[in-house]
Amino acid sequence: MNYLYGILALTLLGCAARSVTDTDAPAAVLPLAYQLTDWPAPAAAARMGQPVGVGILGDGTVAVFHRGLSDPAPYVADDAVQFIHPDSGEPLASWGGGFFIRPHGMHVDADEHIWLTDIARHQVFKFTRDGRLLLTLGEEGIAGADSAHFDQPTDVAVGPRGNIFVTDGYGNRRVVKFAPDGRYLTQWGREGSAAGEFINPHAIDISAEGQLYVSDRENNRVQVFDTYGTFKKAYALPAATYAAVHDASTDLLYVTDYRVIGDTVVIGSDVYTLNERARAATSLVGRAGPQVQRKGSKPCRYHDLAIDTGGNLYLPDLTNRIVVKYVD
Repeated sequence: MNYLYGILALTLLGCAARSVTDTDAPAAVLPLAYQLTDWPAPAAAARMGQPVGVGILGDGTVAVFHRGLSDPAPYVADDAVQFIHPDSGEPLASWGGGFFIRPHGMHVDADEHIWLTDIARHQVFKFTRDGRLLLTLGEEGIAGADSAHFDQPTDVAVGPRGNIFVTDGYGNRRVVKFAPDGRYLTQWGREGSAAGEFINPHAIDISAEGQLYVSDRENNRVQVFDTYGTFKKAYALPAATYAAVHDASTDLLYVTDYRVIGDTVVIGSDVYTLNERARAATSLVGRAGPQVQRKGSKPCRYHDLAIDTGGNLYLPDLTNRIVVKYVD
């Protein structure tokens, strides 16, 4: 099947000096479209283990899902969900201690429910803002490929009608759709690189119009589907795509990737905006950004991203164990 690949970009921030069209040649450093801030406050950073997910609540509060400060035994002892003030960066509240084993994905829906995935528990959870568990999908510790089980589910998106879409990524290479009450509806995907196939569906987001954006990580692309699983198009990117988030206010798709050359040379993450209306392909240039300078010699590895109403970006950096904030 022929399908459209487009690299449609207006701006970039990142930690690598590389271009999209020539991925092995250094490129000129462009002025930063976004500026890295001194956020969060030390008190919040000190409570955070390896961050994997980030979301924005209605009042602007930043929610972070992290893996704790020590290895799980067997559960993460620390509160794995932390809330941070968007301006001061100070910690506000937290919950989830002793519940999760291997946190992975986070989604905040329109009603401020917090959806979380745990790849070791093979489960998906729906919580209230204050940590009350409302819904569980999957069976703890039991991997499977049927309608009642997952194999390391990676992320969740909730559509305008309340339907639930789960990327069942590391083990099953599929997207699973559920009704708002958790009833199984359908699924699509298998391992491969053709349209509608995945190597690792790592993250998912949905627009108000019902377009699903799936980060097909090791295929270096974002695939777009309707809510019935019909393939629409794909965007090719220069490296493994970790997350794709649609911003309704600008109709831009934000994508973060992670690039390694030959499995040995770590270049780090870039963040792109893809303008679906412009349809104008633009070469993207990464650069050795301030994140590397601030945190030492480790290139950044952005696992997720969130955009607030002011257009500011929040990015959980796995390598440096911090969530960073870029302002426009």
